[in-house]
Amino acid sequence: MKKILSTLAVCLGVCLLAAVPTSAGPYFGASLGQASADLGDLGPDTTVDDSDTEWKVYGGWRLFKFVAVEAGFSDMGEVSAASTIDSSSVSMSANGITVAALGVLPVGNFDVFAKMGYLYWDADLDINDPLLGQTTLGDDGNDTVLGAGVVWNYPGPGAARLEYEQSEVGNLDVDSIAAGLTFMF
Repeated sequence: MKKILSTLAVCLGVCLLAAVPTSAGPYFGASLGQASADLGDLGPDTTVDDSDTEWKVYGGWRLFKFVAVEAGFSDMGEVSAASTIDSSSVSMSANGITVAALGVLPVGNFDVFAKMGYLYWDADLDINDPLLGQTTLGDDGNDTVLGAGVVWNYPGPGAARLEYEQSEVGNLDVDSIAAGLTFMF
């Protein structure tokens, strides 16, 4: 019986230590990177620019050693396609707000994280046709966002962050990779 109680006490102690708010508290940051969308095969007479610079700002709260919640705004840039035959073109720009939960695994001075949440996006589609003129259409929605990354916690209140995210904007799969700085309180 003593062995069972001792084992339970050790397990409870380990669980409590894992829940201790080590490195807990608020943080904010900014990142710059590249987003790309899979536009598919649009034919030999079409030029495609399927990537652009992405920037984002975010803030979050490290609840416990292994858990954080985060919200942010990202501008995913613009993707476009143009016909080399009739000079028609289509471009789409998008931005969005992300709300996500992060699972964090501390490894020395690094934190490896996985992210899962929702992206609330807003997109504008510009169509330029030589015969019909220019038309702008807007759309919005929400989709799942998944990501992973690593944070280097160098001495001081700051950290360097590198992350990958995959989301959908309408029917387009958007992949992004970004690097940035995070500051903790």
